[in-house]
Amino acid sequence: NCQCDKCFNKEALARIMLMENLNLTAGIKELSVTKTGALRIDWTNDHQSHYEAEWLKQRAFTEEAKHKRHSTYRLPKRQWSSDHKIAKLDYSFVLEKDEGLLQLLIELEITGAVLLQNTPSDPTAAFNICNKVAKVKYTHYGELSNVIVVPNPNNVAFTGAALNLHNDIVQYHDMPGMIFLHMIKQHTGEGGETTLSDGLYAAEQMREIHPELFHLLTTTPVYFWDIGEADPADNTRVKDFYKISKEPTIKLDISGAVTHIRFNNQIRDSFLDLAVDQVDDFYKALKTYFELIHANSIGFKMTDGDMTVVDNVRCQHGRTGFTGPSSPRHLVTTYLAWDEALCKRRRLQQKCSRNQ
Repeated sequence: NCQCDKCFNKEALARIMLMENLNLTAGIKELSVTKTGALRIDWTNDHQSHYEAEWLKQRAFTEEAKHKRHSTYRLPKRQWSSDHKIAKLDYSFVLEKDEGLLQLLIELEITGAVLLQNTPSDPTAAFNICNKVAKVKYTHYGELSNVIVVPNPNNVAFTGAALNLHNDIVQYHDMPGMIFLHMIKQHTGEGGETTLSDGLYAAEQMREIHPELFHLLTTTPVYFWDIGEADPADNTRVKDFYKISKEPTIKLDISGAVTHIRFNNQIRDSFLDLAVDQVDDFYKALKTYFELIHANSIGFKMTDGDMTVVDNVRCQHGRTGFTGPSSPRHLVTTYLAWDEALCKRRRLQQKCSRNQ
């Protein structure tokens, strides 16, 4: 961790020192403090290092330093249930002001869902927000997808059928971290309501109440698949596709915290890579998790110009069914990667703090 020019490139913020040259036996020959308050170390291998006090403080082996670093990495999540009131922001505020975009990204990181209002009817409205962050997450449905009722659908979303609570694009190993659901034209009759649920809250409930079923969902890989062809006239999409992923429903990190939820009954494969005597318990675990996200969900009917933004690896969304093959309901979906959103949030926090 020496910061001298022989060991560290300050412009690239990267080590020059190679791992093969790491000396595991070098010790401290002399310690001193410079006039500027930096710590100087003379090592037994005749190398000298300088460490600024603030640099050392940021990397101290203390709970305060660890907490500050963790908060930069990822903001703490706030779980919610059926009494939750989704945060609302004006679309223009988010698109035009750094403070608005930062507020959107922070709220999504903490609660997983935001409702943008007064969104223009342009199908690229979400695309424009994503481009302020980085770039949209491309899928075989294109950079954006017009979800409308079509005669020969290659996805049940392009029908009027009810959709259970689900995560989107689970057939991708690198599933999109964030989904923008832009309502251009809502169904005017009965149906078409949006449902949302905090899958993290349900997962933690399940861990506490049904630990054996929770363990099944964290250790049983599930196949998800999507095969089909796009409209030949649509040059923005992959012409034909065959996606398969194999991941557990609930993914944990090394500390046991939930990092990803992959729940989608519509495109979960009927092939089960399980022993026969495990099948019943697996379905019991899936049904139990669904009952929890359903019981803790919120529902509302988006109006024209509403855009619901959801953490797609945490929260599930769905809709109630609506009738009529000629329904004008028009929803546009656009995706964004969490890596880019987190990056933008950190940079905006730096920028906004400097401007205060």
